[in-house]
Amino acid sequence: MKKFFAGLVILALAMQGARADQIVLKNGSVIKGSKLQVHGGKVKITTDFAGELSIDRAHVATMTSDQPVMVNTADGKKTSAVITPAGDGKASITSELGQIQLPMSDVVAIWPVGAADPTIPPPPAARAWAYEAGLNIAGKTGNTEKFGIGANLKGTLTGPSDKLLLYLKGRYARENSVENEQEIIVGADYEHRIKASKHSWYTRTELEHDEINNIDFYFTGVAGYGYYIADKKDFTIRLRTGLSYQYKTYDDDQDDDSSLGLDFGYHHNIKLQDWGRLTTDITYTPTFDSIHDYRIFHESALSIPIGNTKNWFIRLGISNDYNSRVSDDVDRLDTTYFGQLVYSWK
Repeated sequence: MKKFFAGLVILALAMQGARADQIVLKNGSVIKGSKLQVHGGKVKITTDFAGELSIDRAHVATMTSDQPVMVNTADGKKTSAVITPAGDGKASITSELGQIQLPMSDVVAIWPVGAADPTIPPPPAARAWAYEAGLNIAGKTGNTEKFGIGANLKGTLTGPSDKLLLYLKGRYARENSVENEQEIIVGADYEHRIKASKHSWYTRTELEHDEINNIDFYFTGVAGYGYYIADKKDFTIRLRTGLSYQYKTYDDDQDDDSSLGLDFGYHHNIKLQDWGRLTTDITYTPTFDSIHDYRIFHESALSIPIGNTKNWFIRLGISNDYNSRVSDDVDRLDTTYFGQLVYSWK
């Protein structure tokens, strides 16, 4: 009886060894395993002793599957079949439709039933939105009554080769019941990378209303070329140059103002170890009418995460907005220092 059971065990092990995918190399070596795959000049098989092995197809003489696999042949047909050697460098393909023999070189790809077809390129990475909201409030009471509030919203749609930025920001402040800041800005910035290189083209649009600086409506439209000097996840430097159009109307009796000009931009985004990120943006937009007619905008901000959270930040920064042509009672340079509580999400 013991010999009978021992014989059954040996037979079961032999049948298990026989029921396995198999690769025979041109040097005579035999590799048995499972999950036989062929694609892109490689033959892959998963073994118990070494995990997944990848072998150049040029070294493979024959292949055998013990279960049906998906087979893609040179004529474009795809079927579920068992593949076995047929001699003379041919493969025997046995499916529900029958059996055929064809040169092994005509087997374009093999993959497990139910797995993704490796001959179909994966879809491009989907675009994804990321959002950000920031708020800062300041006040003072006593001999002087002061109150100020600033807020901004930002949405960024990032794809494999392009990026769309939409933003809205506003500021309001008063001192002793007299308003000294009242500004709202809405804008969009679109950038498309050229063939996944460091080169890009961009377009930017911004609308602004500034009650204190006598600006009823300020439109800026820009289009041009961008180049990334550095383009890493933790370190980015980008330069831009383009053409701009500006149109401005005033709250008083001044005539509307429109002009064509140039646009120059600088941007960097640097991760500072694990405790912060420094961002700087500078734009210079001179007009063609006069070298003395231009606008310079600068903003630098340091974002520091709060604790171990990935969504909350403290943002400290400074912005400078210089307009060479303003009303007689308005300063050319407008500087703002800010500290914001920022929440970001996806």
